[in-house]
Amino acid sequence: MTLFHRPLLVIFLIIFSINIGYALLYAIEPRVDAEAYDEIATNLFKYGIYQANLDGSPLLDGSITRIGPGYEFFLAGIYSIFGRRFVFVWIIQAILYALSIVMLGKITIFLVPEFERHQKWFFGLLIFFGVFIDAIQLNAMLMTESLTIFLITLVFYIFTHHFQKKNYSIWEGMLIGLVAGILMLVRPMGFLILLTCLGAVFFIRRKHAISYALAAVLVFGAIQIPWIYRNYNIFGTFLFHTAAGGMNLLSGNYPGNHGEFTADFLLFEDLKSLYPAPVDFSRAAEDWYRDFFFHHPFQALGILFEKTMIFFSLTKTSGFWFHYFGSFDKAVTVVISVIQNFLILGTIFAFMIMTILRYIRERSISKRDIFFFCIIAVMIAIPILTVVANRHRLPLAVLSLPLFGIVFMNVVSWVSQKKVKFFSIVAIPLIVTTFIDLSLQFDKFKSHLSKLLS
Repeated sequence: MTLFHRPLLVIFLIIFSINIGYALLYAIEPRVDAEAYDEIATNLFKYGIYQANLDGSPLLDGSITRIGPGYEFFLAGIYSIFGRRFVFVWIIQAILYALSIVMLGKITIFLVPEFERHQKWFFGLLIFFGVFIDAIQLNAMLMTESLTIFLITLVFYIFTHHFQKKNYSIWEGMLIGLVAGILMLVRPMGFLILLTCLGAVFFIRRKHAISYALAAVLVFGAIQIPWIYRNYNIFGTFLFHTAAGGMNLLSGNYPGNHGEFTADFLLFEDLKSLYPAPVDFSRAAEDWYRDFFFHHPFQALGILFEKTMIFFSLTKTSGFWFHYFGSFDKAVTVVISVIQNFLILGTIFAFMIMTILRYIRERSISKRDIFFFCIIAVMIAIPILTVVANRHRLPLAVLSLPLFGIVFMNVVSWVSQKKVKFFSIVAIPLIVTTFIDLSLQFDKFKSHLSKLLS
């Protein structure tokens, strides 16, 4: 089944149509993060300057606290071709998301070739993920997730294509380094994704992968150099990504905040007044977290545990409500999101439980399953270390598509009684994590519920 196989093309068009239809229906104006991305991209497009506020000093400018700069350059590139017309951003993001789902389908068939015999399930699965409401919302906004998911999927697609070969060429290593390097400029997880893929290559091919890995790392590093050089010239320090890390560490780990970003507490305000420059503030926040972790390790680990529970909570559904017409479409979105998240997160838990049980029983684990365990760990570790929000788990949710194929092919042969027992066990962690999240943030849940009913 090629990437342009006719049924896949039809599925691509269905996913694209639904995503762009949602975007055109609501025509969401940029707000909050999206507004900041738009401001920076507009200044890049018009003046070639990466700043949110052109009147102030770049040392005090908030652009360096935004995750980037890759997404802002992506927007600026679209603006330079089509003008500042959001519809073209929505179209391109819908295309990227539809391509991501089709590529994930190809990855699934590569990893679980017997799943191709169940084509109705396979095509239904692609459409299910293609109309994932949490993703559809973000594809209709100026947010980084569409580009992030596409680039991560492209890294894995290239990796699985190379994985089939006995020998790797330097050019193939350069290609995966190029895509991972661009991903790094969009989201800092690009480095860990590349390390995971190269680790798998070394584990499988060993000495035959040295030139491949070296080429990948060199290209990856070369892509970061212009941005690092620009930051050094402005801030006088090496800044490998942005100054968002320290701010998120402080906000996401301050006792009582329960993982989501907030700036309305005394320490944050005090540090902000002492260090008005974002880079200095980030360094001070990193120092605070380091001291907090070493002086209060059990409390810090307790917060990380809470955020792990929150990460898998079913209350972390689509979180943007300002563009809806009323309570009806809000309620429909919540219901769809809860059902889809239950099935997606349940698939992740099913894979982990199934793999652990197999290892206990057989004392062995496949290389494929080790790789997926590493990917799940990477995708969970980054947000729970910093800030947990519904959109921060979206890449893991979408990338769980191949896991469904793995789980399906294991469960399909079981008798009904065994299936019911297994899925009951899988549901327990989701119920527990949701209960913990509600107990920690019940006031916030009531606030969201009142907005939904208003």
